[in-house]
Amino acid sequence: MDRIFVKKYADLLNLLLDYGIISVAQLAYLYFPSRQMARRKIRKLTKSGLIQISTRGYGISAGRPENLIFLTDSAVKLLEDYEINIPGSLGDRKITIEPSQIEHQLLLNWVQINIQKVGERIPQINIRFLSPVFNHRDYVFKKENTHSENGLIPDGIFSIFHNELKKALLFFLEIDMGTETLSSKNPTATDIRKKITGYQHIFSSRSYKQLNGPLNSNFNGFRVLFVSNTETRLRQLCKLVKSMKSTGFIWLTDKNSTFKNGISDKIWIKGGEIDKERYSILGPSLATKIPIDTAN
Repeated sequence: MDRIFVKKYADLLNLLLDYGIISVAQLAYLYFPSRQMARRKIRKLTKSGLIQISTRGYGISAGRPENLIFLTDSAVKLLEDYEINIPGSLGDRKITIEPSQIEHQLLLNWVQINIQKVGERIPQINIRFLSPVFNHRDYVFKKENTHSENGLIPDGIFSIFHNELKKALLFFLEIDMGTETLSSKNPTATDIRKKITGYQHIFSSRSYKQLNGPLNSNFNGFRVLFVSNTETRLRQLCKLVKSMKSTGFIWLTDKNSTFKNGISDKIWIKGGEIDKERYSILGPSLATKIPIDTAN
C-alpha cells in the first residue's frame, strides 16, 4: 500500500480507529457533509483493503439496513508502520468490537458525537473527550487494595472547561444497555451496584486526580453520567442509585432524551431522584437543547 495514499486518509483512518466501529450516519455527522459523500469515500477505501463493511439489521429508522464500518487489521498495521498514529500509541489496546457490544458501541458513539457538537456550539466552554483507544491507560482504575489493573474502566471520560470562570468539570460516562445485573449477592459477579461503589472509591481515594495531566486541569471531584437504553431501565437504575448513600454525583438519563434534547439540556436526574427537577451538566445558565440529528 502506497504511503502517500494512507497518509492522505490518515485523519479519517485514525477517526475510524478511535471509534472502533461506526455507522455511515455517524461518519457523515462527524466527517462528511453528507452520507452520499461518505459512501463514495467508503467504497474507495474498501477497494483499497483499508476498511471493511458489515450490515446492521436496522438503523435509526426501524427496518432500514445500515452499513457499519471498521478498519481492517492491515490498515491498523499500516498506520503503525508509517508512524501516523498521531494521537498516541496503541500499545496493547484491543481494537476489535465483540458482536454483542456493537449496539453499546453505537450508542456510545452517538453520545460522544453529541458531546463534541456541544463543544462546537457553545463558545463559553471547551470540551475534551479522552480517546478510549489512544488514552486507554488513563481509563484504568485499579481495584481497591490490589495491584490488579482489572478494575473499573469507564465507557467515556471527558472534561468541560468554562473559559470565563476558568474552572473544569470531570465526567465519567456509562452506557447501560440493560444487560448487566443491577445488584448481586455474589461477591465475584459484576453488577451496577459494585460499579457505583467503585466510583465512590475513586471519589474518596481521589484517584481521579490521575486525569489532571491528561486533561490539563486540577479536578476536585467528578460526576458519573449513566445513559440507559430505555426509560424502563432508567427507572430501575434510579431506584438502585437512590437506595445507596452518597450518590449525588451519579446523574442519569435515557437514550430517547439524549437524542431528542442532547446531553447539554435539562435531561439529567441527580442521585436517582426521578420525580424531582432535571438538570443540565452545563448548569442552568448554559443549558441548551442540541438534539442528535440523524437525518444528515
